[in-house]
Amino acid sequence: MRQALEYYACRLFTHQLSRHIEIKVTQRKNLGPLHGQVGIEDYNVLGQPRSFEIELRASDSLEDKLKTLGHELVHVRQYCRGELNEEGNRWRGRSIDIDSTSYFDLPWEKEAEELGIQLYKDYKNVRTTRDGRSGSRNR
Repeated sequence: MRQALEYYACRLFTHQLSRHIEIKVTQRKNLGPLHGQVGIEDYNVLGQPRSFEIELRASDSLEDKLKTLGHELVHVRQYCRGELNEEGNRWRGRSIDIDSTSYFDLPWEKEAEELGIQLYKDYKNVRTTRDGRSGSRNR
């Protein structure tokens, strides 16, 4: 999980930004229908979110947790860049009527789903390639 977190963070955040954010990942039994969620825990002196907690459903498979981790880290990036507000009703400066928009049609969810899956695929590919070259003991 830690390796995936570091890989995803390198892909999503600039080196400068990654030095100024804190991400705590926890596993929870009671997330209801959610596979994961991210919450803002603290802000920097400029009022920008910089400390986050990502909660993952404990009962999910490792593969599902890694996919969800990628998805939620995309949301962290969206918060850090100011693209998504904490209330989840403004995207890149414009209001979104979340009551009349399907969850899957919300622009920040579309981006998180697409990018999260791509991050997972890239991570899996890098691990497979690296393990194959090194004569992995996992065979």
